[in-house]
Amino acid sequence: MKKLYTLLLCSFLLQGYSYAQKGFFDKFSLRKSFQSKSSKTEAASFTFNKPKDATGSWAANLALGFQLLDTTTVDLFLFSELHKNTLVNKKQDSRDIGLAFRKDFFPLASLTPFLLANAKYNVDREKDNESFRASLSLSLKAKDLNLGALNFITPNKIVPVGNLFTLEYAPFIGLENENRTKTIKASEKGHIYRWYFQIIPVITLFPNTTIADRFELRADYQYRNDFSKSVQDGSYREHEFFTASFNYNILSTESEQKFQVGLDYVKGENPVENFLSQRYYAISLKVKL
Repeated sequence: MKKLYTLLLCSFLLQGYSYAQKGFFDKFSLRKSFQSKSSKTEAASFTFNKPKDATGSWAANLALGFQLLDTTTVDLFLFSELHKNTLVNKKQDSRDIGLAFRKDFFPLASLTPFLLANAKYNVDREKDNESFRASLSLSLKAKDLNLGALNFITPNKIVPVGNLFTLEYAPFIGLENENRTKTIKASEKGHIYRWYFQIIPVITLFPNTTIADRFELRADYQYRNDFSKSVQDGSYREHEFFTASFNYNILSTESEQKFQVGLDYVKGENPVENFLSQRYYAISLKVKL
């Protein structure tokens, strides 16, 4: 538990210091993962559970990145991730270090395609596996496109619905590779190639009121299919993952920085947690810088 408290303290100190400083510390980013687009990634989350007369358990999902390159059309991050969960029966302990890249194409167009690339080295300390992983994905974002009532079909664009809520969704389609270099069983060693689809809808409640940006509904659905692999461990060919969150922003800011309390529902095989199938609810403290 001392490690968890230290981690929380460091994240809050970093958040406070980033508000006060400009330049170097603005290049740091704290979030849940560098798997998807910056503005759609969830905040880093921390959960602790202490039942009566039982050993406490905790979960942490966080990624700390440093921005190596930042232009109008290109981002490049060096990052490290930790995904650890002792709250459920199937424990998880995944560590990553890698690079995340984003490139916008035709930035002056009303509908701009962008490319995301991710390369990392993963250590699964529960399964004692090590692997190199890489992914490429494509999506679109709308700039000045105005389709009236059909605005709902435009990706990565905030669409207001009266004074009730705003809706924004981000679709992704891509390819990824996993090359397992160290495993306990010889049958688990080898490569896996997948194609995947992901969609992230985000709803913000009461946008034109004094509590604008306070309440957020978020979901994330991912589907993967192993179309080629040399791994012979009998793993499934298809992988599905779904999570839904209801978040309350304790600090309301106009930037992407967040400090939240959230109720999460998780079901399926999370790729950032090495595809271990889980199903659970959790209340978490979340921070995003």
